[in-house]
Amino acid sequence: MTRKKNLKQQLLQIDEIVTKLEEPNLELENALLLFKKGMKLTNNCQKQLQEAKQQVTLFVNNQTQEFTNIMDEN
Repeated sequence: MTRKKNLKQQLLQIDEIVTKLEEPNLELENALLLFKKGMKLTNNCQKQLQEAKQQVTLFVNNQTQEFTNIMDEN
């Protein structure tokens, strides 16, 4: 659950950064700082999503193997 909140919080931060980057009077230096922060957050989110995908794949593979074993026994 913590990971999910963390991911959700990071996505909200990315959304806020995008909104700020769309401001017409944003100075270049601030825009670059925001961009870098947004990219870090994006990379973190991608990493978390990849880890979650691996966990789901592992779970599905284990369930499939268990089902196959049960079917082989019958």
